[in-house]
Amino acid sequence: MKRGDLAKINNEVRRSLENDLDKWREVKSLEAAVKGRSLKKTKRALTLKSSPFTNLERPDGSTTYNRPEIRKLVLTHFSNLYAATTREPQSRYNHPDEPEILQHEVEHAIVTSKTNISPGPDQITMLQLKLGIESIAPHLTAALNQVLTNGRTPEDWKTVKISLLPKTTKPKKVKDYRPVALSSIVSKLFTKILTRRITAKSEDYLEESQAGFRRKIAGKVFATVDDLKAALEVAWASIDDGYLRRTVNSVKKRLRACVKARGSNFEILL
Repeated sequence: MKRGDLAKINNEVRRSLENDLDKWREVKSLEAAVKGRSLKKTKRALTLKSSPFTNLERPDGSTTYNRPEIRKLVLTHFSNLYAATTREPQSRYNHPDEPEILQHEVEHAIVTSKTNISPGPDQITMLQLKLGIESIAPHLTAALNQVLTNGRTPEDWKTVKISLLPKTTKPKKVKDYRPVALSSIVSKLFTKILTRRITAKSEDYLEESQAGFRRKIAGKVFATVDDLKAALEVAWASIDDGYLRRTVNSVKKRLRACVKARGSNFEILL
């Protein structure tokens, strides 16, 4: 096949992709309009963003266009910024009574996770896990239990894919970018399972009044208001009505006497 033919096919494919994207944007915009969503936000979300920066400003103020040097500047900046300040613990937690991870826990973590989570360097997507959950769940459960038993984080989980998002409209320096770490989906499932266990277990040790950071805090607020109302009703019921009336009448008499002494006259209604 000649080079001219390849170029022609390439152009046709590009035009076809552009047409498909336009149709897809039109459908999504129509869905947003029907559901009453913001069309401005929808348009912004549907815009394909690609921000591969071609230059970067050096610390001395000069600009470099060399890709290896740009990579080195980025790695140096964020490595210093997020460098660990604590040492790795010498002793590791190893509890023999720690229950193993069950398959239904893994399946629940997969089902309840969002599908559009960006994958890590291993390129394992949440969609793949959801589509093959029946065959993958048993093997994934065994692997996670091995991690739980050994108490060590797999080396693959320590490797993340860094994506730089611009914080300004015209980024020039490294600090004008925000790093987003895309880690392994499997590691996220592992931490999700442990978080769910810790949250459930912590309920046995936290006081009922310690509800500021728990879920369903709105319900706790209403319950607290009801408790305050009940306490006020009890307080009012314990007050001597005759003593309260005599006190109020005494205040009225003193106020009336004070006002009359100044040459005025009015009635106090309480």
